[in-house]
Amino acid sequence: MEAEFFLYSVEENTEKASISYKVDENTYKNEEIIALLFEYAKQMVDATSEGANLKDCVITVPPFWTRAQRASLIAAATAAKLNVLNLIHENTAAALYYGAERNDEESDHYAIFYNLGASYL
Repeated sequence: MEAEFFLYSVEENTEKASISYKVDENTYKNEEIIALLFEYAKQMVDATSEGANLKDCVITVPPFWTRAQRASLIAAATAAKLNVLNLIHENTAAALYYGAERNDEESDHYAIFYNLGASYL
């Protein structure tokens, strides 16, 4: 059962105090796995858009992420040849989307979103 469902093993990465994934003979760091996901997302956007290539992006992150986690995410995006314009919290992104994509076009409206810095830490 392990050979069929668990195609990778987890190893300790003492260099960065994290873990690495071993698939066959290849070992991948967390940033490399995320970079592969970004590259796949970039390929999907390039394939479905009409000639536009994805270069710049804004990435949402949970508000409780540390500076090291954010730096790792930016490093992964850079490895996938993406230019990260900004990292924003998930709740801020939802509020921004609500304010920008409202269906009420009859009147002007203001969208205010305020992040209280909600976190469990």
